[in-house]
Amino acid sequence: MKAARQLSRMGVVVTLMLVYTTNQIDRQLLGILLEPIRQEFHLTDSQLGFLSGIAFAIFYATLGIPFGLLADRTNRRNLISVALALWSAMTALCGLAANFAQLLIFRVGVGVGESGTLPTSQSMISDLYARDERATALGILSIGANLGVMTAFMAGGLIGARWGWRAAFLIFSGTGILLAIFVRLFVPEPVRNGRWSLPLSPGVSLLVACAHLWRTPALRNLILAGALAAMVSYAFLAWLPSYLIREFGGTTATVGPLLSIVVGAGGCLGTLLGGMAADRFGRRDTRWHVWVSGIALLLAAPAFVAALLVNNFWLAIGIFILPMFFGIVYSGPNFALVQGLYPPQMRALGAAIYLFIVNLVGGGLGPLLVGAASDHMKRQLGAQSLRWSLASMAVFWIISAWFFYRSGRTLACDLDANTEGRGG
Repeated sequence: MKAARQLSRMGVVVTLMLVYTTNQIDRQLLGILLEPIRQEFHLTDSQLGFLSGIAFAIFYATLGIPFGLLADRTNRRNLISVALALWSAMTALCGLAANFAQLLIFRVGVGVGESGTLPTSQSMISDLYARDERATALGILSIGANLGVMTAFMAGGLIGARWGWRAAFLIFSGTGILLAIFVRLFVPEPVRNGRWSLPLSPGVSLLVACAHLWRTPALRNLILAGALAAMVSYAFLAWLPSYLIREFGGTTATVGPLLSIVVGAGGCLGTLLGGMAADRFGRRDTRWHVWVSGIALLLAAPAFVAALLVNNFWLAIGIFILPMFFGIVYSGPNFALVQGLYPPQMRALGAAIYLFIVNLVGGGLGPLLVGAASDHMKRQLGAQSLRWSLASMAVFWIISAWFFYRSGRTLACDLDANTEGRGG
């Protein structure tokens, strides 16, 4: 195990970013493959929205909490390795599904496994970096989401067009198994912020963590803002491939690589620069940690609607980069603030609570609402129903920006009231 001790803290961050990348590949792969799956199983948009939304999110979000409790009590590196191996095996089974019901069950299994890694990764990174460096480090972790979507759209689209949608699930499951082995062998378990290297205090429980959330206004508003922002982002990612295929023609092989550019150019830059901007301006005024996110979402909303209203494929692709960029800026700063607003001894649990709400509301309701609205509006709008159901989601970005503003009103006081010191 000496090799594990040789990894620098940035090496740990990059490895955990790759875990998050694999997480998002296996999660978002379904988006680029919805059309061939719909055609094979003869599904409605509501069924597709249920499959890509609430069916996955309810288990992903709910089981994140017991995983968070476990991560605050046990070896986090081992937990990530086991969870990664589990969801990779379930991804392989998705490729073997014989009908909609089986695919639904195996997608639930993917959600169960994936729920164990992100809160745990955030907890590990927060023990490696001080508060005024944390948004950048967690922003790097968050790049994994964009790299995962980019890879799922590009490689998944090409593999699906050449060998079928089942092959894409089977191929990507193998990379996850290999990464799980690497994590177990080479990633060290960080000391829990120096002061918290002992097991979790018996007084810290889910009830204690929820009580802390309730009495911390900045944290409450931050979580509401994140949930509403994620609702649009998840709907965007789940339905954009189908929208482009239906509206402009093409196949997964043509649309997938182009969307990977949108996610890569917009999402990766937005995630990284959002974390850097929050750290830089936040040193002058703590409120900039949330103001950066709120301003970005106010810019994302009109850009998203504009991209949906244009009738030129290439112009739409170009404009979609803007909401992808501005719509993901909040990711790194939010992860960092959740870690800062919870005491060190309950960081993984705090992150799990945040992800429970964000994924249940955002990941669960976002794709489902778009699918249901599209089916409902088909009588009046016909083929345009998906376009307008997506466009209507932009209002949630505006509401989210308001909650970011409200979070900023008490952010400095709530951070100071936390038991964590500046360097903690």
